[in-house]
Amino acid sequence: MEPFGQRLDLDALFMGVVLIPLVGNVSEILVGVRTARANKLDLSLSIATTSAMQIALFVAPLLAIISPFFGQELTLYFSIFEVFA
Repeated sequence: MEPFGQRLDLDALFMGVVLIPLVGNVSEILVGVRTARANKLDLSLSIATTSAMQIALFVAPLLAIISPFFGQELTLYFSIFEVFA
């Protein structure tokens, strides 16, 4: 990712916060948009909320548990900006 970011002159923070999560979830995003365009709003909302719950209930606590092993301490205390982001 570093050579890609340097070639396009992208900031590392931008790549970590916007670009990598977007690429990782592009299939869920496309299915959600496709179902919304097919007028199946309940299924589209279900796809979006399930993805968000998966991150909130599994990935964030897992990162908090394993972070001390990598020399970083990640707490589940988020600032107001992080909560809104």
